[in-house]
Amino acid sequence: MNKQKFVSVVLATLGGEFLKLTLEHLNKSSIRPHEILICIPEPEMHMLDLVLPDNVRIIKSPKRGQVAQRAYGLGLVSCEYVMQIDDDVFLDSDGIERLIDALENVGHQCVVSPLFKDCLSGEYLTRYHNNLKGILKSLLSTLIGGASWGQQRMGRIDKAGIAYSVDRSHCVKDSPVLVEWIPGGCALTRRADLVVDDYFPFKGKAYCEDLIHSLLWRQRGVRLYTIPSVAVCTHLYTSPLLPDEIRADFEARKYVVSMMAGSFFRCRLWYIWTLFREKIRSNLKQ
Repeated sequence: MNKQKFVSVVLATLGGEFLKLTLEHLNKSSIRPHEILICIPEPEMHMLDLVLPDNVRIIKSPKRGQVAQRAYGLGLVSCEYVMQIDDDVFLDSDGIERLIDALENVGHQCVVSPLFKDCLSGEYLTRYHNNLKGILKSLLSTLIGGASWGQQRMGRIDKAGIAYSVDRSHCVKDSPVLVEWIPGGCALTRRADLVVDDYFPFKGKAYCEDLIHSLLWRQRGVRLYTIPSVAVCTHLYTSPLLPDEIRADFEARKYVVSMMAGSFFRCRLWYIWTLFREKIRSNLKQ
């Protein structure tokens, strides 16, 4: 039986520059998706100026926004296994197959997600170091957010609503890591465990949407796993944070804190530190 018939991929986009390459990687997979649903608002349709593979369906989303577009597409999938992926994330040729294997191994009512690398450097995005920089990061995370020390905070969300990723070098023999959140950029689950609601309550860029999504999954009894043996790469954007972006992120983070009964005081303290840090960086560049 051909496994590809059971894999749907949902991709919310506004026609990003890496979309074509993302599609190419998906269709070179050892398990080729049966369908790839590109969810895009009608006003942005002109951005899809490329020849699309035969397994791609264009879904005109009635609403603009990453979460709204993706949720609309998730409600239309037809396969047992469903992957959501960003339009600038690239899988290895066996990535889908290995994620499906991992999902089958951890059982039902689960979601699995890979680790992320920088496409340019090939380095994993998350490392927990024992040097001075690592100690300072741990100190700030513990004092401000109430996080555990060092790698003990891997995969957790602290009381300020700050999330910490998994470092492969601290995993046990690449075993699946049970986590409190997974990145929205790439995740695979069964159709029965999808969240198909437009759950993001704010306008504009979907800050913290992966944390909100993860908390909704957990409220429904779905377990989340990071799979250290599978990696995807993405392009990093390192532009400085603008005040409006920090403010929007803060509002979304407060929403996360309310969902998890965290600490609004710690959340505000974290953003005071963030504003202070960005001010220092701005002055140094000048």
